Amino acid sequence: MIRTQPPPFPEDEILRLKSLHDHALLDTTAEERFDRITRLAQRMFGVPIALVSLIDAERQWFKSRQGLDACETGRDISFCGYAILDREIFHIPDASLDPRFSGNPLVLGPPHIRFYAGAPLTTSDGYRIGTLCIIGDKPRQLTQAELASLRDLADGVEIEINRRYQERKNDALLALNEITSLPTLDHQSLLRAALQLGCRYLDLPVGIISHINGEVYEIEVQSSPPDTLNDGQQFPLGQTYCSIALRGDKVLAIDHMGLGDYADHPCYRAFKLESYIGTRLLLDDKVYGTLNFSSAEPRTSRRFSEAEIEFMELLARWVATTLRHWKLGQELKREQGLRDAITRAQSVFIGAEDRHVAFEGLLGDMLQITGSEYGFIGEILHTAGGVPYLKSYAITNISWSDETRAYYEENVSKGMEFFNLNTLFGAAITSGMPIIANTPSQDPRSGGLPAGHPPLNAFLGIPIYYENKLVALTGLANRQGGYDQALVDYLNPLTLTIAQLVQAARVQKQHRKDQVELARLSRVASQTTNGVIITDIEGRAEWINEGFSRITGYTLEEMRGRKPGHLLQGEATDPKVVASISEALAQQKHFDVELINYSKTGLPFWVQISCNPLLDAAGNLQGFMAIESDVSERKRMERMKGEFVSTVSHELRTPLTAISGALGLLAGGALGGLTGNIKKMVDIAQQNSQRLTFMINDLLDIEKLTAGKMDFDMQIQALMPLVEQAIEGNRTYVGDRHVRMHLTHTADVAVRVDNQRLLQVMANLLSNAIKFSPDDGSIELAVQAIDQTVQISVTDHGPGIPAVFHPRIFQKFAQADSSDTRQKGGTGLGLAITQQLVERMGGRIGFDSTEGKGATFYIEFPVAPAAT
Repeated sequence: MIRTQPPPFPEDEILRLKSLHDHALLDTTAEERFDRITRLAQRMFGVPIALVSLIDAERQWFKSRQGLDACETGRDISFCGYAILDREIFHIPDASLDPRFSGNPLVLGPPHIRFYAGAPLTTSDGYRIGTLCIIGDKPRQLTQAELASLRDLADGVEIEINRRYQERKNDALLALNEITSLPTLDHQSLLRAALQLGCRYLDLPVGIISHINGEVYEIEVQSSPPDTLNDGQQFPLGQTYCSIALRGDKVLAIDHMGLGDYADHPCYRAFKLESYIGTRLLLDDKVYGTLNFSSAEPRTSRRFSEAEIEFMELLARWVATTLRHWKLGQELKREQGLRDAITRAQSVFIGAEDRHVAFEGLLGDMLQITGSEYGFIGEILHTAGGVPYLKSYAITNISWSDETRAYYEENVSKGMEFFNLNTLFGAAITSGMPIIANTPSQDPRSGGLPAGHPPLNAFLGIPIYYENKLVALTGLANRQGGYDQALVDYLNPLTLTIAQLVQAARVQKQHRKDQVELARLSRVASQTTNGVIITDIEGRAEWINEGFSRITGYTLEEMRGRKPGHLLQGEATDPKVVASISEALAQQKHFDVELINYSKTGLPFWVQISCNPLLDAAGNLQGFMAIESDVSERKRMERMKGEFVSTVSHELRTPLTAISGALGLLAGGALGGLTGNIKKMVDIAQQNSQRLTFMINDLLDIEKLTAGKMDFDMQIQALMPLVEQAIEGNRTYVGDRHVRMHLTHTADVAVRVDNQRLLQVMANLLSNAIKFSPDDGSIELAVQAIDQTVQISVTDHGPGIPAVFHPRIFQKFAQADSSDTRQKGGTGLGLAITQQLVERMGGRIGFDSTEGKGATFYIEFPVAPAAT
């Protein structure tokens, strides 16, 4: 029996198959670019069959075919399997006479191959993945000219294959460019739009950005078909493919889960997701969650390509940057929400006759801030027998029947009383500790719910103390995701405010109306961290609290009888804001403003002022009360946020370089001329990528240091030659300012350092000293050995460093004068870089400075044995 001889495998078979799959040609629809060439080959050579054949692991598949109905055959009977073994054209004049093919079913049966000629198709990375072949049913010998023509046609097929591959890569670049060019949306919508673009590019229906909290996988943002997934959904981490992706730092790409190593994974058993590509998301070098895309359909032939994996890597970096920006904004918003809630509660409590109004507003703010469904704020009182019970100041109306509605309406204004301590809030009262119950129905401390009571899915009870005495309790219920200790800590400023207000309300009950008013103002305003000032009708100060003195530096004696603006406002205070304050006072209206004030020491600070007119029972103006909050830290964080937004893209420098290079090649016509909208899009993308690259380069040093990626060549070497070299290298920086540098002390010692990094440190210190020295000034350098340590100091006689700036001097982006009009330039990174360089070389850095008397910066290193 005559048998066919299967073609052997090439030596590079594994890499060849990878290249074939990366080109994503298998099982794709017909394309005119290839069909045009096979039709031409069929006519040129007068053959019945012309094919573009691709050799897969166990089959040959026809990307283009003329004269043949079958779309694929087995590799073991393929002629093309032999053709890819060599660079030259594989030519069989008469297959019936060739022992390799004489028993082949394609020779013995349809299409009765006699003549075959196949030109191998080589990719741009050097792998022969298939052939352009012509087939006849009669013996035939091609001439050299005909062989050359077939090779020319095959070269055309190769050009189209490689062009198609490049187009696929370009699609990734364009998709990324489209993502980075998305319009300004809220961050959640921006991330969802990016997921939608990712789904479209990867041709996968589901895209997810997840957050991992312990063993809980939560969908932060998703893009999926209707009624499939929702933001906020949670799953056990072990039941998701992301538990696999988190094991490594590379993109996890699985083409057919059911045929791989994870067919027994719980996620596959539950959801039957066949194809998956995902990678972890890092925020500040910590795992935040994952970015992943998936489908219920496998990728049996079109496997995930290198271009798609690179796309995932770049998209993950962009998503992480956007998430970081989003979380920073959320934190700022949350902090501002707390401050606003406290200010509102204090202001309403002081100004309103019904004290319950302040507690109701505070409860509403707490529900909104925490995302809780209902709650209460109540005072802890005691029966005659000393048993504690709860009396409400504010409580959400959750009445569920006529009886409970009537009870609520009758008692809510005077306070509802609760004596049953066999409850979750009772446990908080008796234990004096926060109660966190995220499954109340299973908690033994829960006494159950009355029939008809709304569902209780999660509960948080926080005991509130004033001067170490339990005075109040607040309870919150049904927050999505439950409660935790971090939330308890976060709410501490609000619970402290409740304690102060409850205590003030207690004082109110013990005095007559006038005495109560004074006691309330004194206790609440004096103990608050905010400043409180009361003025007369003309706006002259009558009373201030300790918080006001702490913020401004002025005492009551210094303020009494004077208008605050005359003392606190200065050249940086916005005159428009001052005018709006004057207008509101003249009209006896409430106002909220933010402006720059100046403390008694002359230092500027940002303040938020909430002012209300004080009226008597007849509605006559008695004066004004203003609550002032020092918001300098918030303003600084907002400024840092702006600086952060302008620099976060540093993580994209490497991919941006590749993108810029690729776009430059496209724009330069390396792959052919561009016309119309394509050229316009490439030009826009190139311009944007270049602009981002320029912004990124400024932060490389500090980022390398922070990431621990800066290399140090530590060598033992004499110190003085390095110091002298640094002095000489910085003389040109003096320019025409005639600043002199003197070396006052020397020490013949050796140190173990990286000489280039030490020169960089010295350059930073010297350039700072020169920058802040007066013209014709002098700078003293001293090198002194102290025991087993050598100290290098640089002293200038400039303006010195303000004491308030000392704690932040080595922080990134920190500057004593960070205004837009500052006289001395710089990014605020020099000293931060210097500190990290010194510490990475085993040294330490410090400074001494008195404002107005210059500054001395010094670095210290262990003395090393002299180099031999």
